[in-house]
Amino acid sequence: MPALPQTRFITAAPPAAITQGVFELWQLEDDGRLHAGLPKPYVEVVVSLSGVHWWRPALEGAEHLYCDAWVTPIQSGSRYARAVGRGHLIGARLEPWAALALLGPLPPGDGTPPPRRALGRRRGVRTGGRLARGWQ
Repeated sequence: MPALPQTRFITAAPPAAITQGVFELWQLEDDGRLHAGLPKPYVEVVVSLSGVHWWRPALEGAEHLYCDAWVTPIQSGSRYARAVGRGHLIGARLEPWAALALLGPLPPGDGTPPPRRALGRRRGVRTGGRLARGWQ
């Protein structure tokens, strides 16, 4: 029998100054095994603190390399992800209107990887020295 995944997922309310535009903050630590992310009515800004991350729109779909940080549009269905090495992510779930104001229009979360332009200096978000350029 395979060992159960070692996962820690916690959420927290955002600081009062940003509660109108941010639904919640979250942190995920896992052992990198393939898992499903369920659709949510929020846009997520995600930053990787460790691991090399891969994403796919369907269980048997082609994988896409994650970078240091990315934006996940509102998703129309479950998406699948895994990490090489132990994964550690932090994120913020933005209200759709706040995401539009901060990031501009995003494509629908229909399984297509988010655009490369979603994060970067032009949009005012820095990602630890490397701009979001890992959507291959």
